[in-house]
Amino acid sequence: MIIEDEIINLVEFTSGGNLDDHQDIWRSSRMSGDDWHDFIIEFAQRYNVDMDGYKWYYHVDEEGLFNPGGWLYPPPQNQVKRIPLSVADLARIATKAVWDLDYPSEAVDLRRCDMIINRTIFYFVLTVASLILIGNLLTTAS
Repeated sequence: MIIEDEIINLVEFTSGGNLDDHQDIWRSSRMSGDDWHDFIIEFAQRYNVDMDGYKWYYHVDEEGLFNPGGWLYPPPQNQVKRIPLSVADLARIATKAVWDLDYPSEAVDLRRCDMIINRTIFYFVLTVASLILIGNLLTTAS
């Protein structure tokens, strides 16, 4: 029970809020992306947990809402059924010092084609905006 209390304190400290649901830390804490990553790194270091078996995309979403590339190629967390993590799960993992959750054997595409599409869109928009700006500057100068 001491470890569970420590984990609750760690979640609340990292997320800056109260942990209302001890059965689903991610949903209750509303941490995602970098915040969740910072939490899980702190958890692993504090309890000296071997994280080799950890697969983030089963437990949390990434930060950010705008992912047009995800419409064509779903990101990893959208390819799997989410597995909630409870305080009891993390206490058991901390006690064993190894991330030993059993994940489904489904194939997950980790190549991140969605991010490649997002970068391509960004650079295309940046190039078009730059060309328009340069065209306006040249027109104004002459």
